[in-house]
Amino acid sequence: MERQKNSLNDFLNPHQQRSLFFTLYQLEQSFREAEEWLKGRKVEGILYSQRLSLSKADRLAARQVIRKGLELIADFAESLNFEKYNEDMSATISALMNLQWINLHDQHAAKHKRSGEVHSELAKHLDPRIDELIAKTLRLAEIIRHK
Repeated sequence: MERQKNSLNDFLNPHQQRSLFFTLYQLEQSFREAEEWLKGRKVEGILYSQRLSLSKADRLAARQVIRKGLELIADFAESLNFEKYNEDMSATISALMNLQWINLHDQHAAKHKRSGEVHSELAKHLDPRIDELIAKTLRLAEIIRHK
């Protein structure tokens, strides 16, 4: 009689399975993000720019590591019968906009008192611009949430 092969699921309770799933999920996200940078992704913003400076040889080596890592994740997913998690990014984008709303609110003139004396004219010039940016972040969060 042939001996039945044990599955990793035989050794993990549901909480442990969920923990492993989300760790592998986050690792896959990180690998795929790195892969995009390795493909030559560049970002040119208003206040920043981003690029990855690596030689062709290092890019190739890194992409091979990522490919092998993704194969291992796929192997884990198959052996544990993990199903693909379909993530709607609207909640993430909305949360990011809410976080930026908080950060912007802390840039009103009155809040700058914690860093020293505030010029008497600062609020008149700064606060309306900050308020306009706050309105944009809140509006984007509303649109993304389909409200």
